Amino acid sequence: MAYKLVEEQLKEATSGKGFAPSVSEGASPWYMNYDAGYGDSFRTLKREMDQVYAQYCDQLAYLPRKKEELIRESRSKLLTMLLLLCSPLIFAGITRVFMGLGEASGLFGLFYIIAVVLQSIGSIVCIFFLLPGAVRNYFNCRYRQHKLGKEAHGSLDRYTEINFADEEHFLTEKIAEYDRFYERAVREDLEHIRNTADRPDENVIDLSDQLSPEQESILSYMRSLSQMQDVQAKIGAERKEAGPASVLVGLGILVAVLAFMIIL
Repeated sequence: MAYKLVEEQLKEATSGKGFAPSVSEGASPWYMNYDAGYGDSFRTLKREMDQVYAQYCDQLAYLPRKKEELIRESRSKLLTMLLLLCSPLIFAGITRVFMGLGEASGLFGLFYIIAVVLQSIGSIVCIFFLLPGAVRNYFNCRYRQHKLGKEAHGSLDRYTEINFADEEHFLTEKIAEYDRFYERAVREDLEHIRNTADRPDENVIDLSDQLSPEQESILSYMRSLSQMQDVQAKIGAERKEAGPASVLVGLGILVAVLAFMIIL
């Protein structure tokens, strides 16, 4: 049961032998520092907040690298698409080189024949079977790049598709919120706030096991900050690599081209 004692009475009661250990001169009695567990809760939540704060800082520092990864992926897929598109010219160039070498020396004649065969087969495979998938991969990457590069949304909910601007804005605001609380904690010494609720007299020491509304408010706010919120743009969320379907598409295109050539 909660109770209160007047400071002078408590001093007299604790001065008797066997009741409590003596207090050295200049030190504060134990009951002057009683906070109903508020200090322990504060320090525990502060450690949890520090961990979450560090994670947010790391996430913000990694964001530019994540953007660069998507740019590199887009460039790589574009290069692959262009190489496949130009593969007939590349094979033709290789064949031309071996043809020149074969004219200079009969030793390269065999390589020229192999190059001619590979030119036909390689061009068909690259253009009709590999190129459709490469085109699909590239435009899928460009779509994700465009989608993640949009401006930040006005508000976020569970249905919002987070982009880079959303993530950066959220992290910047969150980190600033933590910084403001840390500054306030130092300025107002929030760790050592005592329960002064309903205290009619400054000499009354509150030894109840209840926290004051101010203490509850601080701890509640710290609990909210100790919970990590997963707000991040995922560059691979809608990545769709080409599969067997693209090969069938290429086969269909090849059949259509052959049929058109036969008709002509």
